[in-house]
Amino acid sequence: MNHLCVDCNRVATHANPQLCDRCMARKHSTQYFNGKYIPYPEFYKMTVPEGMGKQEDETRDEWCARSQEYIQGGGYARRIGKGKGKKRATESSEVDT
Repeated sequence: MNHLCVDCNRVATHANPQLCDRCMARKHSTQYFNGKYIPYPEFYKMTVPEGMGKQEDETRDEWCARSQEYIQGGGYARRIGKGKGKKRATESSEVDT
């Protein structure tokens, strides 16, 4: 028998408190920023670029595509993709074990 999240009625993945992953993260996840711990949803709102949050009239898929376009178009992905001299993974690469 699956237990349900006490907040949203999804399948609970945590026993005590009985919450799903989403509700657990929403209630208990924090990020250390500027010398203090901030709830992650608040941290996200502080650091997301202007206009890049999910708009009311767009689907999650549209928002993800717009975010990906923004990141790749601004050179952000190229900057973080440098592996400090390490070989990058490709589709034909084997998985390191």
